[in-house]
Amino acid sequence: MLGSFMLGVLTAAMVIANGRDTANDVSGTLTIQGQTFKLTHAHARLVVDDFDKSLTTTMIIVTDRPIPEAARDDQMALFRLASEGKITGVKLEYREGGSNVSIVLMSSLLEGSVSLARSGTNVQPEVLTPTRVEGRAEIEERTIGSVTIALDVRFAVDVAPRIVVAEPTDAEIAAAQTSSAAKMYLALNKAIHAGDKAGLLAAVEPDKRAMMDTPDFPEMLKAVQSMTPKNVKVLRAVETAEQAILTVSAVQSDGKVERGKITLTRGPNGQWYMAGEDWGTP
Repeated sequence: MLGSFMLGVLTAAMVIANGRDTANDVSGTLTIQGQTFKLTHAHARLVVDDFDKSLTTTMIIVTDRPIPEAARDDQMALFRLASEGKITGVKLEYREGGSNVSIVLMSSLLEGSVSLARSGTNVQPEVLTPTRVEGRAEIEERTIGSVTIALDVRFAVDVAPRIVVAEPTDAEIAAAQTSSAAKMYLALNKAIHAGDKAGLLAAVEPDKRAMMDTPDFPEMLKAVQSMTPKNVKVLRAVETAEQAILTVSAVQSDGKVERGKITLTRGPNGQWYMAGEDWGTP
């Protein structure tokens, strides 16, 4: 009995030491611009389908380094880590049935990200259930724009359940109206539609303000204005020392009410800066 107990403790210790979950098995490589990264870590979860909110897709994040827990289900945080060179990897989303997959490559070697879509029985995972996904994703070496890429990864990963976010309570909605992050975001939204450059500069980190001094900025602003919802209401605000997550709603031009998730980061002087937004979230 004691021997079995010690074996169990030793096995658990080895898992912790390796920083890996034995239920997950990942092996493969991602090559970008001639640099090859060994893919060793993964996280999978059911998420809302981008095209049909009544359906779910299976999302798998595969990376070369451990994925911080705070970024596993926060796309903005994940892409920020990739842009900073702290993670390189790929995000796969399999629609129900598995015959359609979207592939997004994440790396500081890319300007933004590279996205592809595949369909057909050859892309279907060998196992695709609400709790488990096992399969292989391949992209033969190719050049997209000015970027050369290649991918070959096998994965066997437990799938976490879909996160169901509770509806904001009256108390949360009331509290959100006093949030400093919410006030900053609403001021930014107003500045965008008013074309208020000073208001826009206040919401952008200092090292990124130069992009607003380019000759193309007026046209860029028009594009941003056309994509930015009006009549935004903040329903929930969750602030920490480093970031804030806002749940917001807005009435679209067709009268449809859409939800969004806004991410802000706090600067060294306590000022909030816009980090990202994701509309269409539940």
